Amino acid sequence: MSSERDRRLQVRALLDSGQTPTEIACQLGISRKTVYNVKAGGVERKVGSGGKRTLDEEEVIRAIEEDPLKSLRSHARDMGIPKSTLVDNVKKIGGRS
Repeated sequence: MSSERDRRLQVRALLDSGQTPTEIACQLGISRKTVYNVKAGGVERKVGSGGKRTLDEEEVIRAIEEDPLKSLRSHARDMGIPKSTLVDNVKKIGGRS
């Protein structure tokens, strides 16, 4: 299976070769909307188009073990996440908030 970027490059190459969006969509098994999106916007994804960052449990454990006396609010600020997210993750791994 090819990556999204590879697929978009493939679409761009076929568009440049003169194929119609309908032909490309049928050939690659993708929607015509995808072909038109590549045609209009290029092969690179827009900034912020990905999903939200997930908080790694190991990152939480490491941060708290490095400075256990530091408040969760301070840890959250240093990690660039809301305090409630950190509290939820601490509870999830079995800690107390």
